[in-house]
Amino acid sequence: MGFPPVQAAPSFASSFQHLFPGKDNNLRCLIPCAIDQGVNGKMSASNPNSAIYVTDTTKDIKKKVNSAFSGGKDNSTEQENAGADLEVDIPFKYLSFFLDDAAELEHIKKEYGEGRMLSGAVKQLLGPS
Repeated sequence: MGFPPVQAAPSFASSFQHLFPGKDNNLRCLIPCAIDQGVNGKMSASNPNSAIYVTDTTKDIKKKVNSAFSGGKDNSTEQENAGADLEVDIPFKYLSFFLDDAAELEHIKKEYGEGRMLSGAVKQLLGPS
């Protein structure tokens, strides 16, 4: 009975104020549920590139986002013809959690899914500036 609270603790950023000095307690937190168990294997502490950690630098996060598995095609011509497979696209799945604007997400879903947007553009929207 003690394990569920241990698993739930990371969802409360206020529990880790030492990691976020000067930030308010309304930080967003994503607890992956199955999106890490997909296409290229699963999230693992032994592979630091298999997940994005709160201790990652901006440079690390950008590298991980840019190398994340996407549902886009091998080249822009194929992408324009077939569109992206949003069911396996990890950056789009993360974007669906973090993007506040539902209308914008729906627009991206349509454009990317129908091939008018490339994987790099979705990764750029998700990644840190």
